[in-house]
Amino acid sequence: MKKHYFNLLAAISFPWFLCSCGVTLKTESPAVTPLKEDLPATESYMNIPVRINLQDLANTANSKVPFQLYKQNGINAASNVKVNLEVKRRGRISITTTNGNINTSIPIHIQGEAFVSVKACSICPKIGRTQPFSTDLTVMTSTKLGIDSHWNIKTHTNADFTLDKAPCINVFGIPVCFESLTREKLKEQLPRINAMINERIDNAYNLKSNAEKYWAQLSQPVQVLNNPVNVWAVFQPTGFNFAPPASDNINNMVLNLGLKTKVRTVVGDKPNATSHGTLPPIQNTQAKDNHFEINVPVAVQLNEIKKIVKQEVVGKTFNIPNSKRNVLVRDMDIIGSNKTLIVKLNIKSKKTKGDVYILADPVFDNKTKTLSVENLKFDSKTNNVIANKAAWLAGNVFIKSIEKKITYNLSKDIDKMRVQAEQSINSLHLSEMVALNAKIQGFDIQSISFDSGNAYLNTRIEGEMNVLVK
Repeated sequence: MKKHYFNLLAAISFPWFLCSCGVTLKTESPAVTPLKEDLPATESYMNIPVRINLQDLANTANSKVPFQLYKQNGINAASNVKVNLEVKRRGRISITTTNGNINTSIPIHIQGEAFVSVKACSICPKIGRTQPFSTDLTVMTSTKLGIDSHWNIKTHTNADFTLDKAPCINVFGIPVCFESLTREKLKEQLPRINAMINERIDNAYNLKSNAEKYWAQLSQPVQVLNNPVNVWAVFQPTGFNFAPPASDNINNMVLNLGLKTKVRTVVGDKPNATSHGTLPPIQNTQAKDNHFEINVPVAVQLNEIKKIVKQEVVGKTFNIPNSKRNVLVRDMDIIGSNKTLIVKLNIKSKKTKGDVYILADPVFDNKTKTLSVENLKFDSKTNNVIANKAAWLAGNVFIKSIEKKITYNLSKDIDKMRVQAEQSINSLHLSEMVALNAKIQGFDIQSISFDSGNAYLNTRIEGEMNVLVK
């Protein structure tokens, strides 16, 4: 009887003994999805200036253009009037630019002598007289620049002059002027002057050679970010436009080559250089403003986010209404899984303890630069364990309390990235004399993705890209 009583007591006490040991939530971690997102390439446009130093051009013109432009003797200027005429350059040729045109000023000196023979009567002998004459004027030319599809500079020059004072002589008290003759002979020289200016410009600048250097240089990837991960920009140029020339100042003209390029980013090791093929024909289309866009995955270490969030969650107690329970969060971890954050919490409530896994969708507020989460839910494996061992934890009361605590301000990370990106782009030199200069003007977080250790803010960076020529 005593033995049966003991067995009965043991049978009744056994479940109570088990309960006194508590409930351990043994959950499995959800599967982690690898980072899959490839950011689309963006199209950018930058004007590459080819500067023409007109003082250099003027020096060349002055060394090549002879002082004597025209000389002819015995010109029949009028009845009984023959003229020896000489047209000379009387000083330096000046070349300046305004409104995208090249303006040339050539000081001219006209000199000569007129021989006049007259007869006072039919039987009188001819009386001859020789008299010198001279006058000064300035020939002004205006040259417009263009370019053909084969990268050859094309010039079109118009020249004109104003003859303020016609060359004249005095014949026996009667003035005889040679304005028409002078104009005619000067106009005969204008095509020569125009051709000389065109030749000097055509020979001085090889646009195609410059463009080929830039084309080849852009085959090299550019490191945009290096902390905490390496991010590379890869250029995929698609063509060149020729922008209308512009005048920097009176001594410098700028020919803008408008480079169109797609830019994609690569995370990790430096990608190989890419071949873009031969230089395409240039297009004479409307120029665009300097503008670049690039999609950059800005990496933020999850450990940094975790440090901040832990301060708000770990060691804190959360009340579960209508259950007479409080939940203490003893530890936490954050794991990235492509488009989802996995939040692991180690909890304790009375005699229940263990790990639970919560899935969360990341949200970024572009105004406040704050990363937060929404749509929290227990992982399916955690849900099964809770249903069997901690039904009081089911529902969204607890996870809603956690949701409010998971926030991280990214302002410092973004500012750091801005500086780093500008410095990296500005370190790129297309040649010894040509460098890129970027000014970032805006950020827009397009999406957020994760690998196991980093959050990637997939950021559209916009700004102005200038090319500096030393």
